[in-house]
Amino acid sequence: MSPEMSDDDRLTTIAGLRELISSAGAPTGAGNCVNSGSGEPADNEATPRSRSTTHSDEITDLEEARRIALRRVEVRMRSCAELKDDLLKRHVCEDLANQVVARFIEVGILNDAEFARAWVRSRRSLKMVSSMKLRRELVAKGVSVESITQALDEVEDTEAEIALSFARRRIRGLSGKDQATIQRRLSAQLARRGFAYSIIQKTVHQIMKETELGTIADDE
Repeated sequence: MSPEMSDDDRLTTIAGLRELISSAGAPTGAGNCVNSGSGEPADNEATPRSRSTTHSDEITDLEEARRIALRRVEVRMRSCAELKDDLLKRHVCEDLANQVVARFIEVGILNDAEFARAWVRSRRSLKMVSSMKLRRELVAKGVSVESITQALDEVEDTEAEIALSFARRRIRGLSGKDQATIQRRLSAQLARRGFAYSIIQKTVHQIMKETELGTIADDE
């Protein structure tokens, strides 16, 4: 399976896996999870990062775990760590969560490198956030530093260009405000998107100059 799976290919693969699960009939296996009712985890089961359920509530059937995972990835792309956390929060035992994630990686549904690229493209175009903020977001989703760096290296626009495009859009909503208010609000908005102080200064200076000259560019 190509590591750069398109949305259509991803959904086709998901549909195929769902059909295979449905044709398998009633659940018959419990994977490698142990549910003795004693409240003690299996020897090979590590304690998950978050678990709000008792051990007796765990989902120990592999096919059910796959169905839950398929529903999650049908909604949107997810990183490997995100999907595992989703499964744990839905009471899937950790051993099965690991099996499902490994299988989804194998067939191409999960691919952290492609997830990082899609995340960067989307957040850059829609929210115009900085590389620093994008990096923090992807780290929080469990994506490796290597995949994050590669995705950010593929971005064509510079930080300064992104910041200026964002400021040009936002300045329209600040018409009629005094200069101090415009500078303060633009600076705060750029800071929330993770831009460096030096870029914020240059961007606000450029926008104020364009406003004074009446030459605000249309970046839409």
